[in-house]
Amino acid sequence: QLDYTKNNAYTLKQKSKMKAIFFSDKTLTASHGTFNTNGYKPKTFLFNEKRKGISLQHAFTKKSSKQFDPISSILQLRYDISKNPQQKQFKYTVTFNQKPKTKVFEVLTRHNKIYTPLGIFDTIEIGNLTNNIETHYWLAPRLNYLPVKTLTLKNDKPAITHVITSYKPLKSAYCAITN
Repeated sequence: QLDYTKNNAYTLKQKSKMKAIFFSDKTLTASHGTFNTNGYKPKTFLFNEKRKGISLQHAFTKKSSKQFDPISSILQLRYDISKNPQQKQFKYTVTFNQKPKTKVFEVLTRHNKIYTPLGIFDTIEIGNLTNNIETHYWLAPRLNYLPVKTLTLKNDKPAITHVITSYKPLKSAYCAITN
């Protein structure tokens, strides 16, 4: 969920739950910062995961204006691709667990049709490879480049897939709620 408040501040929260026979996993991630004509400037990030009764938590306050957290980097990617739709590559410094890394997002294809419970979307496929984990994002220009599908591969095997199931436009062109 992405919300904007006074003074161009934003809050982005993502929650996920997974259940399988042998485990359950709950994750909350949150990014807070500001938005202006250059895009997003995250200030704080929180990651909280509960798996098999063990709780993991990472929180930090950004020290550099050029760094993103894992979820604000996707917001910035959406913003940048809307401003430069023909650009082929986008690079961001992303910090997680206090370790900054350069994340490279590459445009793989520009005209994919993705079928979702909300209908068919024309999308741009973006790929990212980090530490044997490959993630594909299908961004729908019609929804201001909101990811309508993501697929994460670990060691070339599908690990996680998310598909948009609902959409509610909010006040800003870059806001949406997805499940």
